[in-house]
Amino acid sequence: MSFPSIFTVNCTLPPPGLDYRYVSGPNTRGTLDILWSCLSVLFLCTWSVLHLNVPVQSVPSGWKQKCAKSLYLFTRKLLWVLLAIMFPEIVFGKAVNDYFAAKTHLAHFKEKAKKDGVEWSLVHSYYADMGGFIIDFTSCSDLDTQFDPMHDENSSWSHMNFWSCEFSVRGLEKYIGKIQWEADPVHWEQLVTFQTAETEIFEKAQCQMLGTLWILDANQIKVARRRRIITRLPEISEAEINDMNKGDVVVKALALFQIARLILDLSTRAYKHLPFSLLELVALAFAVCSICTYLLYLDKPQDVHTARSIPAARHPSRSELQELMEAAPHAYLRATGTTSMRNEAIHKVAGTGRQYHFELGCAAGSTLFGCVCALGWNSFANAFQEGLLRIIAIASIMAFPVWAAVWWFDVRAPQTRTGKFILRWLPLAFVAILYGMGRFWLWLSIFTELSRLPPGVFISTWTSSIPHIG
Repeated sequence: MSFPSIFTVNCTLPPPGLDYRYVSGPNTRGTLDILWSCLSVLFLCTWSVLHLNVPVQSVPSGWKQKCAKSLYLFTRKLLWVLLAIMFPEIVFGKAVNDYFAAKTHLAHFKEKAKKDGVEWSLVHSYYADMGGFIIDFTSCSDLDTQFDPMHDENSSWSHMNFWSCEFSVRGLEKYIGKIQWEADPVHWEQLVTFQTAETEIFEKAQCQMLGTLWILDANQIKVARRRRIITRLPEISEAEINDMNKGDVVVKALALFQIARLILDLSTRAYKHLPFSLLELVALAFAVCSICTYLLYLDKPQDVHTARSIPAARHPSRSELQELMEAAPHAYLRATGTTSMRNEAIHKVAGTGRQYHFELGCAAGSTLFGCVCALGWNSFANAFQEGLLRIIAIASIMAFPVWAAVWWFDVRAPQTRTGKFILRWLPLAFVAILYGMGRFWLWLSIFTELSRLPPGVFISTWTSSIPHIG
């Protein structure tokens, strides 16, 4: 027995000649109605929830560089949208880390701001962590050096990193415009002395300290102010920062409206014992994670593209440079950039030691995602749907105990490269690969499932009359 691949719904038209004032919509919905409605929720949530850091400061000349810079900014955000669609718990974990980092340093900055006669709020702390404040050493002449990183006979590190920095900065400059960054011989001469330590701090923070411009986060600015590398905090009001904030209230309101409609629709279907698709339930899980992220980011500026320069009073000493490197953010990839604060930077909440707010946030976000998926535990008549949903829910909820186990091993791992690799990175990489493969399989299964939905899924409810996208 063969079945048609496409089923066309035929709706009855009102008969001519009758005096009617209103014609209701059909009581059915199609596959594309379900697809576009869910995709609109996913896209609006992920696009509006992202609060990326201040990008590299450049001055484009000509329409080609202006277009290239706009494309660069759009591509940067689009890549994070794709990451958020695949792993919403990473964005939530980043929001948790950003919130606690900004909140923890607030009291200290308010005390210093009062002495300096400037304004400081949670918005300022967020702006600092976004790489909004740049310390400028261009006019510093307190130290003089004849050191030339290009001709340092004692260090191959100087040659390699000089060309690496120059290549990355000048290569980007060619496309998006002039970047006001130059190598600073004083900083290079001091940093060369750290290379033999082979510390994780040096490897991840060194590129941040090589030039005449330093992009520091709030934790590092606190150190710079305490050591009087800068004599006072920057003078910028909260209103000025908010004026640079390009967060679109309309887009966020539209996303929340779409989420509210999705919740109403699924609640109505559950009340009437009507089946729903796996895509709708997963979209709801994404929406709940997005709402929690919105709440954490209420005070964080969005899509700010302009940084504020702070003139440096002097160059730091070697010990101060080390303190600044120890206070630098970290990341699983690369935390700090030469010309901007990277979006994957994980800021230190307090002190200089290793903290786990990002990992804890990711685990909490994954558990939240799994708990929402678990709401449909017995809601699917299809055995494939039900089995897939239960695997997703259990795997997501298990993120907390897995994180706790990794943390336990990390704390007790020998402080050697081999020990860290075996007890920290191997288990973490194994879990990350399995989790990534599982999430990829989830999306593949979701779109495959759309072609074999049970008939009851296509019965619409009263919520179809609510204006919506999709």
